Amino acid sequence: MIARFQGTVVASFSLPKYSENFDEVEGITNVELAKIYADKVASFVKSIS
Repeated sequence: MIARFQGTVVASFSLPKYSENFDEVEGITNVELAKIYADKVASFVKSIS
Protein backbone atom coordinates (compact mmCIF):
# COMPACT_ATOMS: atom_id res chain seq x y z
CA MET A 1 0.00 0.00 0.00
CA ILE A 2 2.84 2.41 0.71
CA ALA A 3 4.19 2.01 -2.83
CA ARG A 4 0.87 3.29 -4.15
CA PHE A 5 1.57 6.57 -2.36
CA GLN A 6 5.20 6.56 -3.53
CA GLY A 7 6.47 6.13 0.02
CA THR A 8 9.78 4.69 1.05
CA VAL A 9 10.02 1.93 3.64
CA VAL A 10 13.01 2.82 5.82
CA ALA A 11 12.53 0.15 8.49
CA SER A 12 10.40 -2.88 9.21
CA PHE A 13 9.87 -4.82 12.44
CA SER A 14 7.59 -7.66 13.45
CA LEU A 15 7.54 -8.93 17.02
CA PRO A 16 7.43 -12.74 16.96
CA LYS A 17 5.56 -14.70 19.62
CA TYR A 18 3.98 -11.55 21.03
CA SER A 19 2.71 -13.15 24.24
CA GLU A 20 6.20 -14.50 25.02
CA ASN A 21 8.18 -11.40 24.09
CA PHE A 22 6.03 -8.51 25.30
CA ASP A 23 4.79 -7.37 28.69
CA GLU A 24 2.36 -4.47 29.15
CA VAL A 25 4.54 -2.92 31.86
CA GLU A 26 8.06 -3.81 30.66
CA GLY A 27 7.53 -3.61 26.89
CA ILE A 28 9.65 -5.94 24.78
CA THR A 29 11.14 -8.45 27.20
CA ASN A 30 13.55 -10.18 24.83
CA VAL A 31 16.78 -8.17 24.96
CA GLU A 32 17.86 -9.01 21.41
CA LEU A 33 14.46 -8.10 19.95
CA ALA A 34 14.35 -4.89 22.00
CA LYS A 35 17.72 -3.86 20.51
CA ILE A 36 16.56 -4.63 16.97
CA TYR A 37 13.38 -2.62 17.58
CA ALA A 38 15.33 0.35 18.99
CA ASP A 39 17.64 0.29 15.96
CA LYS A 40 14.67 0.28 13.57
CA VAL A 41 13.03 3.19 15.39
CA ALA A 42 16.32 5.11 15.31
CA SER A 43 16.56 4.52 11.55
CA PHE A 44 13.02 5.80 11.10
CA VAL A 45 13.59 8.89 13.22
CA LYS A 46 16.81 9.64 11.36
CA SER A 47 15.01 9.38 8.02
CA ILE A 48 12.40 11.96 9.01
CA SER A 49 14.76 14.38 10.71
